[in-house]
Amino acid sequence: TTGSALLQTLSANGFKVSVAPMTADQIAGKDDAAILAAAKTALAGKAERFAYGVSRVVSVKDETSQKIVTVAVEVKVVELASGRILYSSVKQVPGLGSTEKDAMEAARRQLGQKTIGDDLAATLP
Repeated sequence: TTGSALLQTLSANGFKVSVAPMTADQIAGKDDAAILAAAKTALAGKAERFAYGVSRVVSVKDETSQKIVTVAVEVKVVELASGRILYSSVKQVPGLGSTEKDAMEAARRQLGQKTIGDDLAATLP
């Protein structure tokens, strides 16, 4: 959800975007150098930049008739040719929903569209 919302936001702001042919295992728990090497292999000649990140649930709370799930995300954008980090940010937002799943989806959508998406669109050249 975070990724698809981010792609939509960047595309709407004039960026040419696509999904990299990479798995979560190639990113989660890896250092920047390992991720860059995998991205260069996967995206050779297809992209100039690579955005990646991981999200995690920070907390789950039960309110009267709703769930509140707070999700944190760490996102980076790297220039593939130089390996230079163009953007790096850690953000977190709460999401509301009638179920824990709905609240998590709401938080991830908010992160992708507004919190990270709008920030990236305004920051990247």
